[in-house]
Amino acid sequence: MPIIVKTVVVHGATGQQGGSVVRALSSTGYRIRAAVRDVDSAKAKDLAALPGVELVKVDLADIDSLITAYTGVDAVFACTFPDRVNSQEVAHGKAMADASKAAGVKLHVWSALESIKTITKGELFAQHFDDKAAVTEYIKSIGIPAAYIYLGSFMENYINFPGASTYDAEHDKIVLKYGGLRTDIPLPMVRVSKDVGEVAKIIAAHPDDFVGQDIAIADVTLSIKEHAATIQKVSGKQCQDVQGPELPQFPNINNMYRFANDGKYKFFAGMQQPNPILKKYGFQASTFESFVAEALLPHLKLEAVKDAA
Repeated sequence: MPIIVKTVVVHGATGQQGGSVVRALSSTGYRIRAAVRDVDSAKAKDLAALPGVELVKVDLADIDSLITAYTGVDAVFACTFPDRVNSQEVAHGKAMADASKAAGVKLHVWSALESIKTITKGELFAQHFDDKAAVTEYIKSIGIPAAYIYLGSFMENYINFPGASTYDAEHDKIVLKYGGLRTDIPLPMVRVSKDVGEVAKIIAAHPDDFVGQDIAIADVTLSIKEHAATIQKVSGKQCQDVQGPELPQFPNINNMYRFANDGKYKFFAGMQQPNPILKKYGFQASTFESFVAEALLPHLKLEAVKDAA
């Protein structure tokens, strides 16, 4: 019997991934249960004001609260956020999968990553990658209908991470510093606040096409040097790319960059980017130029030059 999606539970609803999904599905008539920890937060209340959105309080450590939230829904969008002190991603990811199975959810969409430890044969370990990969294997082992989306590096990291992009007013230039990543290494990029929601709309409309699929969504692969060239074009200002030092407080990020810097590894190497089924249904990923003009330059209190983007 074909899967029909009308009602969706969305995790991470007040964050970038989940928020993108909530807004996109709300705009196209789906009913959404926005899973949040605090229904009284300002972000949660903003979501509740959107058409078709209701808030549901969940505790990822309490499977009963998840089953209650999932009962009667057609699909679940599941994502986790890494905690560098005491990661619970595996436990939380497994709990969401178990709740989907118990509630009879028709499609479980998991925001996945590859296992860096497996790819490098134990040479490197990046917990946020390897934990998500462990959850992927668990989801496959329990036999629920699932789809796995692979995002890539977030364009928004230039805004989210302090010091990743700055404007030097004295010298009238923009400076990019992306941790210990080499500036000539290309990475798959997504504008998470827009692209994930667009992908979710396509999956919700054509769920049977995506069951069991690894879905890479990035359609932009650029190095920091190329970012700088684009920013310079859009802003009309000099843009300097700098390879910053590794950050001792973020060992998993450092290992992710070591993986990229090695040169012999590529993220999502075995996947078509973006997934051809997404392209079949008209998916158009955000361009880096549009991100710069619409988000990065306003963040830096700058303006795009006319017609640059």
